[in-house]
Order: sequence, then structure tokens, then C-alpha cells
Amino acid sequence: MTSDNIFQLVYFVILLLAIGGSMITLYRGQVGRMIRQFLIWVAICAALVIGYENKHLFEGWLLPETQSVDQQGNVTLLRNAQGYFQVRGLVNDAPVDFVIDTGASLIVLSQADATSVGFDVDSLRYDGVASTANGEVRFAQVLLDSFAIGDSVDVGVGASVNAGELSTSLLGLAYLDRFSRIVIEADRMILER
Repeated sequence: MTSDNIFQLVYFVILLLAIGGSMITLYRGQVGRMIRQFLIWVAICAALVIGYENKHLFEGWLLPETQSVDQQGNVTLLRNAQGYFQVRGLVNDAPVDFVIDTGASLIVLSQADATSVGFDVDSLRYDGVASTANGEVRFAQVLLDSFAIGDSVDVGVGASVNAGELSTSLLGLAYLDRFSRIVIEADRMILER
């Protein structure tokens, strides 16, 4: 049992005790009604916990698709809640989420994403230096076997792996320049090949 599971169990027990205590006070002398109400609250809490644990199953129903590809192969992206455009690409056939960063010149992989697409981040040579808004950061140059967004697949694409604590990989101008046209309309970005 992980610490998150223990925390959830403790929270659930405290919630049940609070609800149960208030119900005993409220329904004094009406045991049958109290038990029914208590079981309803237990079911509601259990449904919330199970729903949260399995939220990935419901995201497609509750959230709009943030990336789509039309018949011409154009990729349409919707701005996320933080105001950024994100795109899911396939790097060496593994899915990677990128933030579109027009201030970055390269494709920049986080350490976690670089590992997930097959690079041994501990054996890379971090001999490049990039100036960022947060100061200088070291990076290693890598070559991606394949990089796909929508229906477009490119092979032998140059990228870099960030040596710092980058939480999300970045898609910079070096790759965006491969599109013939980029259109931004309100909360929508269209990448045309």
C-alpha cells in the first residue's frame, strides 16, 4: 500500500466518521433511517474515490479533444487551461506531449520523456549550453529515429535532451518550420503541411 493509498483511506475513514457522527445526532431514535442515509453516503464517497482513481476512463467523454487531424493532414490544436498550445507527437513510436514554444529553437525532450523514447539519459553527453528565461541550461544533442504529428512522419530528426528539471518537452521552431503554414485563431492553432 502506497502513502497515497494510506492518505486516501485515512481521509475516507475521517469523512465516514464525520458523516456517521452527524447522522447519529440527527437521527437519534430512528436507526433504520440513519443506516439507510449512512449507506447512501458510503456509496457516494466510494463512487467518488473509484471515479477519481479511474478518471482516465472518463476524460474522453468530459473533455473536448485538444488535437485533431483533418482529411488534408492539417493538425488543429486547442489552447489548454494554462494558455499554451500542446501537441502529442510520436517519438520513436512512443507518445510524448509537447508544449509549442516559439521561443525555443529546438525540439527539447525532458529527462523523463527522453527515457520513455529509448535514450539512456545517464550516458548522454551534455556538452551544449542554451540560454533560457531561467538562465543557462546544459543539453545533449540526439537524433530521433522518427517523429510524427498527425499523419506526418519525419525520420532522422535532430533534438536535444535537457539536463535540467524540465517538466514538459518543448516543440520549437526547428520543427515548426517544417509546416508550410501556421495559423493561430483565438484558442486554436492549425499546423498545415
